Amino acid sequence: MENSNKLSKLKKLNEHKDKIKKENYITQLTRSEASIIFKLRTRMINIKNNFKNANKDIQCHRCQNGDENEKHIFEICEALKVTREQYKIKSYEEVFNNSTTIERLKTIANFIKDIKTEDF
Repeated sequence: MENSNKLSKLKKLNEHKDKIKKENYITQLTRSEASIIFKLRTRMINIKNNFKNANKDIQCHRCQNGDENEKHIFEICEALKVTREQYKIKSYEEVFNNSTTIERLKTIANFIKDIKTEDF
């Protein structure tokens, strides 16, 4: 019964595989850059607010002024102001915008690498 159920799920998945859209950035960025963008879009980037169970204190470790979340890092954190200006980071929403260019996504990924939220 269980094996036929798995086959049924695979059959169902295969029926819909043409409808599943792969994001362009996945094939046009390096593996590391694509991983960062994916983590940002799914809120899995290594910042305190995304892993509340592992972090009792979610206050920003850089500026100690607000919760450490994506919006804070991309728009608010005073400790990252110069770095944001260097990469011309304006808004976290840019990560989700379908009109954001591949070059811009590379820049965003490099910003994340530079502020060392992930191990690469």
